[in-house]
Amino acid sequence: MDDAVISRFWAKVKKTESCWLWTASKSRGYGKIVIAGKPRWAHRVAYEIQVGPIPDGKRILHLCDNPPCVRVGPGHLILGTQAQNVLDALKKGRMLFGEKNGQSRLNEQQVREIRTLYEAGYGSHDDLADLFEVCAGTIHHVLVRKTWKHVV
Repeated sequence: MDDAVISRFWAKVKKTESCWLWTASKSRGYGKIVIAGKPRWAHRVAYEIQVGPIPDGKRILHLCDNPPCVRVGPGHLILGTQAQNVLDALKKGRMLFGEKNGQSRLNEQQVREIRTLYEAGYGSHDDLADLFEVCAGTIHHVLVRKTWKHVV
């Protein structure tokens, strides 16, 4: 990365005692910068500037849970995998599953009812889908615990 890009990058960063905050363009809270006509995530560029190239398939994880942060190091940005990123989000309660997911059509009580009715021989996936006003695929995923795994 050339010196002009690096200078332009750091001109858009406000360093605080903890996080180094991206102050320019953002998308979903994460910093964005255009380099050679291509939009890039600021936290990925920060890693490349401070450490070096990001290996294929790797992610830059925000351990500080502060999307505009571009500080590389323990407690802030580290190299990791998508699986590590998901595990970190789960541990910190940031994954939106079950009723927390705004697109969910069911709640935990309905999931319990679906499983109870099916086990009692109420009817087919289609019958339950009609009753709960969802598609049969949703019923199938509930029953095989592909979704709503946390509901007992």
